[in-house]
Amino acid sequence: RQKLLLASMTSLNLLKTGNDKKDCAVEGDLDDDEDSELKRLVTVMDGITHKMKTNKKVPDVNSATAAQFPHRPILNDLQSSREPGTVDVDIDWWSKFYASNNELDRCGSYLKKGYQIMKVCSGNLETEPEYEGFKDLVETLPLFRGRGDQQQEVGQFKGAFKIYPLNSESGGEPPMVLDGFPSPAPQEVVARVYIIQGKDIAPKDAGGSSDPYVMVKLGKNSKSSVKEFRPNTLNPVFGHVFELSGSLPLHKDLVIQVWDHDYGTSNDLIGETTIDLENRFLSRHRATCGLPVQYHVSGPNAWRDVELPTEILNKEANMRHLNVPVWHTDPLSLTLAGTNYSIKQFESEDCILPPTLGDSRERLALHVLHKALSLVPEHVETRTLQHPARPGMEQGKLQLWVDIFPSKTTLPQQVSIIPRNPTKYVLRVVVYNVYDTPLQESNIAGEQMSDVYVKTWMQGTNDVQKTDIHYRCMDGDANFNWRMVYNFEMLEAEQYMAAEKRRKKKGSKSAIDRKLIELFIGLMNKMFIFALNLREMTLDLCSLPKPARSKASVTMDQMPNLSHHDGNTAVVNIDDKTDIINLFEAKRVYGFYPFIHTREGIEGDVEIAGKIEMELEVLTEEESKTRPAGHGRDEPNMNPKLKDPDRPATSFLWFTSPFKSFRHIIWKNYKWYCITLVVLVFLFLFLFLFLYSLPGATMDYLIGVD
Repeated sequence: RQKLLLASMTSLNLLKTGNDKKDCAVEGDLDDDEDSELKRLVTVMDGITHKMKTNKKVPDVNSATAAQFPHRPILNDLQSSREPGTVDVDIDWWSKFYASNNELDRCGSYLKKGYQIMKVCSGNLETEPEYEGFKDLVETLPLFRGRGDQQQEVGQFKGAFKIYPLNSESGGEPPMVLDGFPSPAPQEVVARVYIIQGKDIAPKDAGGSSDPYVMVKLGKNSKSSVKEFRPNTLNPVFGHVFELSGSLPLHKDLVIQVWDHDYGTSNDLIGETTIDLENRFLSRHRATCGLPVQYHVSGPNAWRDVELPTEILNKEANMRHLNVPVWHTDPLSLTLAGTNYSIKQFESEDCILPPTLGDSRERLALHVLHKALSLVPEHVETRTLQHPARPGMEQGKLQLWVDIFPSKTTLPQQVSIIPRNPTKYVLRVVVYNVYDTPLQESNIAGEQMSDVYVKTWMQGTNDVQKTDIHYRCMDGDANFNWRMVYNFEMLEAEQYMAAEKRRKKKGSKSAIDRKLIELFIGLMNKMFIFALNLREMTLDLCSLPKPARSKASVTMDQMPNLSHHDGNTAVVNIDDKTDIINLFEAKRVYGFYPFIHTREGIEGDVEIAGKIEMELEVLTEEESKTRPAGHGRDEPNMNPKLKDPDRPATSFLWFTSPFKSFRHIIWKNYKWYCITLVVLVFLFLFLFLFLYSLPGATMDYLIGVD
């Protein structure tokens, strides 16, 4: 004979229906023997759960880390190779996020240093197929009141029913599949919500943009970032962390809303998303805190769980009725469920290990958790925002993750996801000379010349600066000794400029846009009304071609990967074979750069069409105050001191210097013509006066007039 034993674990959650929520007991249709057996089993389970809760020792990750690594020196090359746990100041959490999101141009050297990425879900975490909506323990069934058109959802029933065959002859206790799970009794928890960024947020302002901020609700508790709204953007980067306390299952729904901030009027709801914390708290997949791939003890990847990997491994093995993991030394390994795992299986001798990794025992336990058990890894989920008044219409997406901790434990330190703040820099460009300038004009004497000046500007700014004009440059050599100064902000970890977007409405804040840190240099010819662009180049200050040391050593090899544009050349990318310089590491470079011209009608045929001698220097805002320098040759004229250019006497503006114009243009080229003209004029005057006075003088002579 077989006897059916029904074990159940239930929780009932009522929606807001105007009545207070009440604890409810659910009874099944069981006979007396089965009912008594069920009550006995539930009593045993509650006792075991209570014992585990009262005897469980929750480690303090901060104290454990401090005990293992009491000193945290700042990273340098020597320390990173010798001291595990060294703080890597070049890496932040955003480096990890961008590397995981395949935005390699923004993660810096994160992957090169051996750091591992995390999982970025394209949708909700519950929709990932391996987690099955976190319904492995309990199913959620809606409860309705009324019938037909009057039917209304008033709550949810959550429960799990397990049926086991029992042999009456052998006796014994049934398998304790619910052993280790939290008790159905209310659980006080702390939800730590990390809001990363929004994507394609629905516009709410008349200008086609929004000023979004986030509000998080759990039960009666709510927090918002209204004072830190992101202006004029549909793709806001939030970087907010919220902590809210609640009691499961009473406060199971975590509501995350995105609002649009308005001036003078009420704020508008853009969209919201809801997360069932109870399902995550009860799941066998351990969705309370995602497990990272590597065990770090410091830095932005430091361990953020309340339990160490070895403790989690023991707990998960017990929950799954597996034998306790057996550890071995020489080499370090462990045996779980009959399978042996060694540290060398996961960390080969030739792999690059970050300097912030912790104890090898904890690292191996973490590797086994990922390999042998289906647990939720460290992740970022992308949740769809919905508006209650527009069901089914997506209002954007929100990237976030949620950690859930028992409120009675010592909470680990929060992960810093504060958005990267730009650093203020000053760029100083000193143009000394330009050689082999193209001559595009001719004077009345037919001499080739150009009125040359240099114009520079930086991408993302409206600050266009010019040198003074070298008038009548006739030999192709123009002299300037002129300084241009630019103030800008840089995202150091990404090597990009932080440029302000144009304000959509008056009085609003400016949004930040990312731009390449490029310097545009234009060689200009000043015409009477307009200016003619002779040549131009674009220099990426983070991948700067190495300048030539002298004018004679300038070659076209300095400027590879040239893009043709209206006969001019822009340096877009620098290939691996070229000597390149990061100006923010070198701080200052001096030398000669070529202007390269593509001949018309001949594709790929390029030539050097001018050379510029200049100096580039980048300083932080603090350094610029200790080493001041003025624009042009204005005071303070220092760092370096610029003298007036030694220009030839032929350099002048013709209509402001008529005497110089005659001397250097007419007299220089037409001297003998001028002398001949003067002689002819005098001869003409002499002849004219002679012929004019000859008749009178003849009459006076004939009549004898003295």
